[in-house]
Formats: sequence, structure tokens, C-alpha cells
Amino acid sequence: MHKGRVISGFLKHRTIIFPNIPTTRPTTDAIKEALFNCLRHRFNLNFEEWSVIDAFAGSGALGIEAISLGTPFVLFFEQNPIAYSTICKNITNLGIGKHSAVLRADVTKYRMNNLLHKFSNKILIIMDPPYKETHILKNLIKKFATMFHKHKLIITAETDNVSAFTDMPCTHVISGSGSKKILIFQFTNSSDFELKKLEETGKLEA
Repeated sequence: MHKGRVISGFLKHRTIIFPNIPTTRPTTDAIKEALFNCLRHRFNLNFEEWSVIDAFAGSGALGIEAISLGTPFVLFFEQNPIAYSTICKNITNLGIGKHSAVLRADVTKYRMNNLLHKFSNKILIIMDPPYKETHILKNLIKKFATMFHKHKLIITAETDNVSAFTDMPCTHVISGSGSKKILIFQFTNSSDFELKKLEETGKLEA
């Protein structure tokens, strides 16, 4: 197994292990730092007030970073058994079990209605999917925007096909390595999909 580290917060420099499986590609420290700096400073996100869903968790590194910055609760989704076991080991090794729950489930099919009570009124959803089917990612964004329409909601989505999202209300784009980019969507209610115009949020560039 590969190893990484937490880059900020009270767990800074602590070790994270990564599963050695082809569907998991660890987010680089540079991209992770850019993402969390953007959330903290551009979006003024105080992690202590936000619950987090790490939708395609892999090693759990992104959700763990959020916990290190003060998030009271992270729900990790991971259906691969090796990656799921790795997340559980990382959580145990770091002693952060009280801040997290791990589900071995497909987030695209899982109904979270019975879990809504666990979340605060501010929710951050992090998505770094292992596949290139952008329609699945777009449908998930719409699903979450509808499900959490009574919450303040920010969704981050990593993709190498930015042009597929030009019809969606993206608020900010973080450039990654090569064609990879992280798109950030901010919603106050589900009607944002109909009300926001691309002219207001800036045109995405492939």
C-alpha cells in the first residue's frame, strides 16, 4: 500500500494509507491543498459548521482532511472492499471514529433519507469518481441538490471532461494536472438549477 499524509489541521503530517487498486487514484497534495484553500478562503467555509459526504472515498483522504479542519461528521461511501477496509484502518489509526461513518455502498444507488438527521444545515459533498461517465456525475449533482434543497450545499466534482458541464451552474473551477479539473457548485436551494445562468457563474473552458 502507498502512504500519504494529512496536509492541514490538527492531524497535519499524520500518515494515511492508500489502497493499491486500479480504480483509486490518490489526489495529489497540491490539488488537495488548492481545493481546501479555495473552500476556506474563497467560499469562507468554516468546517466546524459543515457536515461532509465523501462520495467516492477511496482511502478517505479528502474526508479525513475535512475532519482535520474541524468538520464534526463525515459520511464516507466506498463500495470496493479493499478501499473500504483501508478507510476503516485510516479512521482507526487516526482515532477519528466519533467524527465519521463508513458505508460499503454505491453512492449512486443509496438512499440517504434515513441519514439526514446526522447532517447539519450546511453540507459539503466531495466527489472524485473512478469512472469517466460524466452523466452519472451530473445526475448525482442534481440528486444531491434536490435531496438537500433545505440546506446550504457545496459540491466539488473532479473531472477531465469539463465541457460536459457547461449546462450546469458551476461557481468555480480549480485546475489540476493535465486535463483534470475540480468543479465547485454552490446551491442555496434546488431551484438554482433553473434560476442560475452560465453568464452569472462564468463559462467553463475545456
